[in-house]
Amino acid sequence: MRLLRRAAIPFGLAVLWACASTSVNPAPGKGTITGRLRLVPREGVTAGHAPDGPYASLRFRDVKLVDYDHPGFAVVYLEDRPAPAGSVRVAIRASAVGPRFDPPHVALGAAGAVLVANESDRPHAISCPSMNLLRRLDPGRTEEIARPPAGAHDCFLLGATASREILFVSPGPFSVVSGTGDFAIRDVTPGPATVAAWHPRFPSAARAIDVAPDRTIRIDFALRVDAPGPAAAGASDAAP
Repeated sequence: MRLLRRAAIPFGLAVLWACASTSVNPAPGKGTITGRLRLVPREGVTAGHAPDGPYASLRFRDVKLVDYDHPGFAVVYLEDRPAPAGSVRVAIRASAVGPRFDPPHVALGAAGAVLVANESDRPHAISCPSMNLLRRLDPGRTEEIARPPAGAHDCFLLGATASREILFVSPGPFSVVSGTGDFAIRDVTPGPATVAAWHPRFPSAARAIDVAPDRTIRIDFALRVDAPGPAAAGASDAAP
């Protein structure tokens, strides 16, 4: 079953930034999936700019406009391969505007774990409603969230203004896109597969492919809020 097909979110936060070189050859007998994810404006809409200056409304101070040249935090993943293990670390740190998660977004495999470390001098409670999780962390303590469910989850620091963590848990091998939108999922077991792209502010897209041994296949994704269906561009196959 395909994961995370949802309507666009009008506002939100755009980890682990993975290197996504498209020139890495697969291991013997394995395949590699590379490509680029780009965001496409709605037809007839031009990109705007955040208001600034003395007459800018404070109501919109936290609004994040879409930067179509840089997709920000996004993940490309396989739906039908075993999820990777490993762990990622998120710190709770004090800042000039209150406690914050650092980094504000992470990605990991469903077989892994999230380590949340309270590096501030006060206790804090973290809440992840989609995981039915509510835990208190004293200063200096680290809490492990083992094998979280696959999907996108929002976590919050209770009592902290605008402190939100985006946690993407992949059901299979994945790549966090680079600042330019490039990605690479390496050493994939050959056979039929479904590769999908997720972004916190755009509808997801997916495409069925056939991974061949000792070859690299390229998949480009163009995500747009008004796409009538899967927004994956064409795929091309290249020898290593």
